[in-house]
Amino acid sequence: MVFTVYLANSLLTLVMNHEIQIEMSFVEENTEKLYEGSKIGCIQTLKTLIQDDPRLIQKVLVSTSNIESPLHVSVSHGHLEFTRLLLDHDPELAAEVDASQRTPLHLASENGDMETIQALLEKNTSACLAYDNNGLIPLHCAVIRGEIKIMQQLIKARPQSIWMKLKNGQTILHLCVENNHLEAMKLLVETFAMNGDKDLVNAIDDAGNTILDLSIVLRQIEMVGYLLSIPEVKTKFVGTKRSSPTPKSIIKRRNRNLKIMQRRGETASLCSKKRSGRRWGKVWRNDEEYKAEWFQEVQGRMMLVATVIATVTFQAAINPPGGVWQQDTRYNSSSSSHHYNPTPNDGTIFPAGSAIMAYRYQEAHLVYLMMNTVSFLASASVILLIISRFPLKNKICSWILTLTMGAAVAFLALGYLLGARLVSLNDVYYTNVSAYIGYSIAFYVWFGMIALVNLCYVLRFLVWVFKIKAYCAFSPLNLNNER
Repeated sequence: MVFTVYLANSLLTLVMNHEIQIEMSFVEENTEKLYEGSKIGCIQTLKTLIQDDPRLIQKVLVSTSNIESPLHVSVSHGHLEFTRLLLDHDPELAAEVDASQRTPLHLASENGDMETIQALLEKNTSACLAYDNNGLIPLHCAVIRGEIKIMQQLIKARPQSIWMKLKNGQTILHLCVENNHLEAMKLLVETFAMNGDKDLVNAIDDAGNTILDLSIVLRQIEMVGYLLSIPEVKTKFVGTKRSSPTPKSIIKRRNRNLKIMQRRGETASLCSKKRSGRRWGKVWRNDEEYKAEWFQEVQGRMMLVATVIATVTFQAAINPPGGVWQQDTRYNSSSSSHHYNPTPNDGTIFPAGSAIMAYRYQEAHLVYLMMNTVSFLASASVILLIISRFPLKNKICSWILTLTMGAAVAFLALGYLLGARLVSLNDVYYTNVSAYIGYSIAFYVWFGMIALVNLCYVLRFLVWVFKIKAYCAFSPLNLNNER
């Protein structure tokens, strides 16, 4: 009897274990289908899975093998309708977090997806106050991106989110300054004023810096001007009790925030790196980086163009327009049908290998040779600057490289125009009105373009000088002296 009972229990246990294994296998298969459907946004797959097992999503959430919910996957891939269907089936999904403690609202804010944010907020607004592992709430992610409309939507859903600070004690206004979003700053200042909190513009972070201090350190002239226009902003520099953050440390934090975006495939554009300097003597040593940093991207192309120009101008000097005398030739005015300027004496010998145009049009050929030489030396200088590891990210060095490359291209074109005139137009230049007008127009248009480009660079240089002077005027040292 005892044996019979034991045998029956064993058989029952085996049957139950088998059923559990079948159930687990079924859940694993449907889970895989659910995540694949979330990636591609297949609504029909989701409907079929929910119909077969209405509790499938809850089973997936309790599984320890998945670090993201299906809603996280759907939001990160931008599938709006799939996201809405998931939320309709289980609104609590909007509050779920992944391995980095990010809610789907974090991801939608990072991606700048307004419609998805609206769909998430319709089901749950508590995610607006959720911090991730980087100490950011969804509103902070929107501020980093500078998404004004998304910021307005998140603030409307949970107004208290604007008072939530970052890990380093910074307010949302500090985050605006770090990422140089002036319009976002204006929106937040107006929001604080509407809520009767005008003193937050003077809040300090853990390093003892206000937003004005931070904008001065980062040399954001427009931001400084706006903040000084706010009556409530205190201009006293309060960051002297603790060590003030350097632009390098601020850039490091900014890059950390950028990595958050990049992990979701985002390519948010942030302000380029700058390093501070307080005196004119330090401008060269500060490695002031050019805003777009395009020299680093086009360095190879500039090397290629400079090499081509150097090759062309070298060949133009060795094989000048009009060719060279093939053998020693004696000039005879009675037998020569060509025009010479100046006219050589009878019996003058033209040496073999010398340029023909050097005798026919002496002054014009000399000018051509000078233009060709300048273009060759300028292109060779560009090659030298690039291969010698010259600090091209330095703003002054980048201007030198640009002007040198511009000189190479400009004198190459001028040399071409003069060479074409020597070979094809000189005999008819002063007799054919059409040739004269066409050549003159081409020459002066190109010369005007060169002048315009040079004027732009001079103006940009003056603007840069003005910014340096303005920074020196607004530097923390000067502010302390004035106080």
